Amino acid sequence: INNVKITRQGFEKRVVSQDLQLWLSNAPPTGNMYTLLARAGRQVQEIQLTTSLDQDGIKKALQRVLERVP
Repeated sequence: INNVKITRQGFEKRVVSQDLQLWLSNAPPTGNMYTLLARAGRQVQEIQLTTSLDQDGIKKALQRVLERVP
């Protein structure tokens, strides 16, 4: 991972889950920059991630991160 930038932040009207949820956006990557979405409680954030990983590599990394979050 070369760079992480939080771009947009917002709040949902109701709490879906208190658990941290991360997923790769369906938006096509721009070069080596991917868009991730993160949600915890009512807070939602869009994250721009610049990495040398391919799409499958990012998905595997996200799965490892989520396994470690209590």
